[in-house]
Amino acid sequence: MKYTIKGLSMKRSNKAISDIVAVVMLILIAIAAAVLIYLWLSGLVGSVHSSNPALTERISIASVAFNVAPKISSNIKEIPNITAYVQNTGSTSVTISSIYIINATSGSTLNNGTVFYYNSGILSKGSVTIPPNSIANVTAVLFGLSQSSLHGTPIIVEVVTSNGVQATYQTTWP
Repeated sequence: MKYTIKGLSMKRSNKAISDIVAVVMLILIAIAAAVLIYLWLSGLVGSVHSSNPALTERISIASVAFNVAPKISSNIKEIPNITAYVQNTGSTSVTISSIYIINATSGSTLNNGTVFYYNSGILSKGSVTIPPNSIANVTAVLFGLSQSSLHGTPIIVEVVTSNGVQATYQTTWP
């Protein structure tokens, strides 16, 4: 059979792929493309997740203790401080780089964020590294404040890791 369209003649070929076979092939190509895109994206997301340590850090504050550092001399008053017991529930070690004590009523920060820790009963200054599934104490010293001025003050204790992961705990100064 011969077809003519505006001067062009076309001859029907018996070797053409049927419509059903063509649709099946298109569906198979679409499925293969979707599988390849899925595999590529899951590999990309997996590599981003493992390369960012902040995504694997998990910390919480289990409890806090209120302390008063003893007088060093007759000129220096007792200095209030708070020890936060920070638990690392993540799969990697975390380094606590800052601890903030915030007056929950006014929103003002009562310290400068410096981390202290007790080492053999001696208060030392510096960051604290906590291995996975462990608890460590992190202390904030409130220089220039007195125990009596803080009595009954609602406070927020906030610890921050070196990667920016935060944990907060709200309580009232006894």
